[in-house]
Amino acid sequence: MNYCAEEKGMNQPLDINPEQVSTYPEPSPDTPITGINPTSDTPGLDFDVPNPTINVTLPETATITVIYLPNDRPNYPSNVESFDVKFVYPNGSSSDTMPSTTATAPSTSTTTTTPAKGETPSSIVPPSSASPQVNLPNNFEVPKDSIIVITITSTFNNEFPRGVCKTF
Repeated sequence: MNYCAEEKGMNQPLDINPEQVSTYPEPSPDTPITGINPTSDTPGLDFDVPNPTINVTLPETATITVIYLPNDRPNYPSNVESFDVKFVYPNGSSSDTMPSTTATAPSTSTTTTTPAKGETPSSIVPPSSASPQVNLPNNFEVPKDSIIVITITSTFNNEFPRGVCKTF
């Protein structure tokens, strides 16, 4: 994945397949896990609790630089204001919990995902300065079979999280 530190943007976000994702609790039935990738035509996930957890298992080693939960996609805005991230590694250890911050510079580039086998590329809606994010250290390599645990901690309107999707 290419990442521009100055723009805080990437041109190859990881596309997450539904079988890599579990949530607690399950999202609302009308927003399936397939909506986790923030394309212009995926609504994201809606939850019926205030602080859901989304677990993403990485099927291969990956270098991750930033995790966004875009909240200002034109057709499907999200009400997520902040979230926490924790990594659980295959050996049973885990990272410290990392809280999100608000991005400082809007992304102006168009980004695309690497499609899953048999799929065509989808256009990812890049986050803006309003999107909460967790910046990771340079060259932060996450081993295969690690789990990224994302917990929604607040929303702008104090309602249950709506339109939740991720980019990393």
